[in-house]
Amino acid sequence: MLLWWGIFVAASPVLEGAEYLLIFGPLFLTLLLLFVSGIPLLDASADKKHGHLGAYKFYKKTTSPLILLPRGVYGNLPGWCKTIFLYELPLYNRNLPQEDAVK
Repeated sequence: MLLWWGIFVAASPVLEGAEYLLIFGPLFLTLLLLFVSGIPLLDASADKKHGHLGAYKFYKKTTSPLILLPRGVYGNLPGWCKTIFLYELPLYNRNLPQEDAVK
């Protein structure tokens, strides 16, 4: 995602007129990764497969879904900061399902 945005930014000084429509490439890719095929699908499948493991719960609580940060830094950030600056949106299903009380 950052590569496509970098290419657009690097090419922007020479773009003229309708060539600025090229922004739809990185914008479309970003929307796909954030809302459709990237983070939501990957999180949902990983939750289904590993959601019952304690180590996975710890990993999910301390690991950023998009922007790489050290676990100690990310784990201590407030929720509003994660949402605004790191694009951790509520639809990413970051909360794992609770285990059944009776098995």
